[in-house]
Amino acid sequence: MSKTSVGYLENNEAVALSVIEITSIPNLSIIDNNAEESEIVKDYKKDMGNLLAEIYQNYKVQSAMSGEDKDTALEFLWITEEVKNQPYKAKIKMYLLVRSIEKIFRRRSENSRCYYACLSVCIRTSEV
Repeated sequence: MSKTSVGYLENNEAVALSVIEITSIPNLSIIDNNAEESEIVKDYKKDMGNLLAEIYQNYKVQSAMSGEDKDTALEFLWITEEVKNQPYKAKIKMYLLVRSIEKIFRRRSENSRCYYACLSVCIRTSEV
């Protein structure tokens, strides 16, 4: 599931929010069968942090090159729901949220770049 929404503020800013549901996470065993679990988790956390930083920096470079004020935020949202009669205690849903804001200088009907910029970040993120 992926959804994107764009809103326009009275101060000539466009805000966009895109949500991507993460439906699966690779099992630690496919990363390195010979490593200790704690080492794999440590490396996985580091790599995930690097991925988020790379996505953010890519967006900031695009912003600087276009000469327009833009900003973005990336977040993970975890939602748990208690389950009964299962070997696990909760059902977990995980989402990646991408929020974007940019100053616009045209009428709303002429400017959909904020929407497409946010959508582009989400698409590139989901491909990684």
